[in-house]
Formats: sequence, C-alpha cells, structure tokens
Amino acid sequence: MKDQISQFNEYPSTLEGRLNALINSINTEPKQITLLLLREYPQTGNELCKSFKKTTKNVWPLNRRNFHDYCGLSFVRYGLAKEELISIKQNLKSRAWSSTNANEKFGKNAALFALQLGAKYNISLFEIFKSSNSPSAKQAPYTRYLTLEYLLKSGGARRIDLSEYSSSSTVNILDHLRELERIGLVNYTSMGTEGEKWTQYSWIGGDPKDVKPVSRQKNITSDVVKYLTEVGVAHRNEISKFLSTLDYYKNRDFDKLNHNVSIILGGIASQGFAKSSHVYNEQKSFAKLTDMGKLITTDLQYLRNLADNNDISIIKFNLEDYASEAVLRYKNVYSFGKSKDFLERCQVIYELIDKNKKINKRDIRLNIGVNIGIHLNYLLKENKITKERIGRNVYYSIKN
Repeated sequence: MKDQISQFNEYPSTLEGRLNALINSINTEPKQITLLLLREYPQTGNELCKSFKKTTKNVWPLNRRNFHDYCGLSFVRYGLAKEELISIKQNLKSRAWSSTNANEKFGKNAALFALQLGAKYNISLFEIFKSSNSPSAKQAPYTRYLTLEYLLKSGGARRIDLSEYSSSSTVNILDHLRELERIGLVNYTSMGTEGEKWTQYSWIGGDPKDVKPVSRQKNITSDVVKYLTEVGVAHRNEISKFLSTLDYYKNRDFDKLNHNVSIILGGIASQGFAKSSHVYNEQKSFAKLTDMGKLITTDLQYLRNLADNNDISIIKFNLEDYASEAVLRYKNVYSFGKSKDFLERCQVIYELIDKNKKINKRDIRLNIGVNIGIHLNYLLKENKITKERIGRNVYYSIKN
C-alpha cells in the first residue's frame, strides 16, 4: 500500500518567517536533537523515541507522544518535516515523519548551533526562549529573540520601544524582561513613565507592633513596616525590590508583589502610622543587556544570518558528545512537565503553609499574589499538604 503524505508545509518565504520558524523549532534541547534525528525516510514516534534514548543515553524519560508533538506541532508547521501515514502492519497505519530539504539545509544547522551555544554557556535554550505553545503567529521564543536583538543593537531601551519593535504588548514585554533578568541576561529598571506622579510614604510614629495586618496579610505587613521604620521614607518600588531579595519573596512575580506592597502601604497610612506625599519621576523604565547577555545575543545573530540564507559554514560535530549533557541542562529547568518557576512557586506556597500551620486559599493568594489553584492541587497530589473544610472555607496544612 502506498504511503500517503498527510501534512506538508512550505518553509516560510520571508526572512522574519524563517527566523521565527528556526527559533520555535530549537527552543528546547529535545527538539534540537529530534531535528537532527530526522531522516529522508519516515520514522514513527516509537522509532524516533528509541533513537533519542540511544543518542542521549536515556537521561530523559520521553515517550512517543513527545515526538508526535515536536514533529506534528512544530516541525511540520514550519516546513522542516513532512508527516506521512505509513503501513506498519496489515490494515494498521501510523503517523511518521521525515526530514525536508529546508531541515537539511537550515533546521539541522540551527539545531547544531543551539547545542553548541548551550554547551558554551552552560545554559538551556529553554531558559532563554521559553515555550512555543502559543496559537499566536509570534510566539514567546521569537519575541524573546527580538527583545534581545534590539537591546544589543540599541545598547538599551524602554519597554515601549521593545513593544514596538517586536509587535508585542508592553505587558508581555515586561514578563519577558523579568524572566531574562532572572537568568542574568538583562538588567531592568522599572521607573514608570517620564513625569509620572509617584506616591511615597513616610513613617510618622507609633509602635510597629500595633499595626494591624492589612488585608489579612500578616507577614508582608510586618516586613513592610519594618523596612519603613528603618529608612523613614520610601516608595513601593524601593520596598518591593528590597523584599524580593529575601528568601521568602525572591520567587514571587515582582509586579504582583509590588501591587501587594502598594495595598499594604495604603493600609498602614489609613491606620495613622504613615503618611503619603507625591513626587514626580523624571526617569523612564529602562532595560539593557548584561555582559553575559551581550555575549549570548551576539552569538544568537547566527540564526538571523542562517534565516537570511547567507553563506553559513556547515556545523559538524559528534551529536552523542553533546546530547546527554544538553538534555540534562533542559531537565534541570523543566522537571517532568512542571517548569522550574512552577515548582519554585509551589515551594513558596508550601513554606507559607508551614509557617502559618493552617491557612485558607484566599489568604495564600493574597500573600502570593497569583492564582494558586493548580499549585495547591499539585502539592495535594504529591501528598505534601492536606486540606479540610471548616465552615465555608477550605484550610490547608502540612501533611505529617
């Protein structure tokens, strides 16, 4: 029975389309290796899985479903693989994927480059680009690339400049900058817009112990009061930056923490322990690359040259020498389907529950500042916490 080509897309015709295709196909180490394992003949998910395990010495427990996703959702979409229905037994067909000319010329070179870059700087490209699981035309990896590229060209930029360059919202750009700052590629100073009126608070006296928890947030109220009594006068950004250096807050989303601090300061003022005054900011939010960010982003320009079909020397090396270490770097930042950020936030929630002995979901959310339902469910599933209903509320505690 003749095999049928069920899906095939042309490699993008525009420079930006090709650059987007390459970046979204090599944003994780398993995808890089899978691109290199594709051959001119079709391979099923099981066959790719076996080759992957052999090449990487089985350091990451992937299954055939992962390769269905890599090939079917990414590579076929960008013209780097074609999908076929092949006969594997009588009256039984299976999806299979083979390499395209575009993959042989561009995709595999991009994958080899990515593996070398990761080894050179001991970093997973997933940390730099994040997930490509988005229905939008410009997904997170491509926006990250454009953000880094613009910062390299300009020497530094405002969030609005980056938003215009990447055609992404300022909210998305802020998320990217925070993540890039966390991994040491970017320095970002959030100062608001030029001429913006800021509210600062000054401590006017009283016993700090008499301050009542604002919005039932005992811990953060206590910490804000302690900082304000020590420095005398401060605005919320200053306090939030200090809190984010403490172990208890360091894994929290900065903007949500900043919002909570604003609420706390208002509550302290309403209790008569502090007063507010207005100042006008003459600076702007500004981002620039760190020294490491400059080095990595300079190297990443290879991908634009490759997408532009410039004369690029073919990269050659023994895949087995890089594969297992590459996958281990990825495994370190993406643990069995749960991102490192997700697990860190679960740990923050766990410590909050432990500190309070028993706490309800509303109070956890007020302290953490995000929707924490999936994190609580994960902790329950892992048997790390228990829950019980008392009246109308559900309370969480550490499982003994």
